[in-house]
Amino acid sequence: MSNITYRKINKNDYNYIKDMMNKNFYLYEYIEDKRILDTFLNSYLYNCLAEKTFSMVAEKDGKTVGIILGNAKQEYKTYKASLNIIKAFYYTLLTGIKAKIYKTNIKQYKGIVEIYNKLMKKANKNFDGVLTLFVVNDKYQGYGIGKKLLSYFFEYEKQNNVKNIYVYTDSKCNYKFYDSQGFKKINEDVFKVKTINNQFDLNIFLYEYNFI
Repeated sequence: MSNITYRKINKNDYNYIKDMMNKNFYLYEYIEDKRILDTFLNSYLYNCLAEKTFSMVAEKDGKTVGIILGNAKQEYKTYKASLNIIKAFYYTLLTGIKAKIYKTNIKQYKGIVEIYNKLMKKANKNFDGVLTLFVVNDKYQGYGIGKKLLSYFFEYEKQNNVKNIYVYTDSKCNYKFYDSQGFKKINEDVFKVKTINNQFDLNIFLYEYNFI
């Protein structure tokens, strides 16, 4: 696809990114109360931003259509991430407060995070980096945007002598993309999602990529 610009993230991208996260990751199925959803999306996004040392977005016609965030562990500096850490804490706290006010169950997503931690503990590996957030607008998938974003990230990791990275994904996402790009699935588990309107099994995966 032509006329795609690749650049670092800025604040004007945030609403586009939250919309992509919500739709592509089906987050609205876990946080069904719309009064809480945007606050939750802010929490999700700022937690990802707080962890990054690398960012790249794909832009077409003034619209953000893809994003990749990640880090090289040795490049991470807490003081550089301090503002995003504070905002992540604020929106996470606000999400919890709103959930109590509106009597909404947000334990579903907390359960998924617990499985992330379980998979990492079971893997018992030390990673030099992480792919924190990676999503392409579903209308622009299949045009090589994801591969291009990933190539920028891989080049950054190699320049910083990263040996291996990890990423979490699940059966609601396009996890087979990682298989096609040389990632290796090293752990998986199943989480039973139960909300007011939804009930389904979600397969959660831990992938790794080795640069050596």
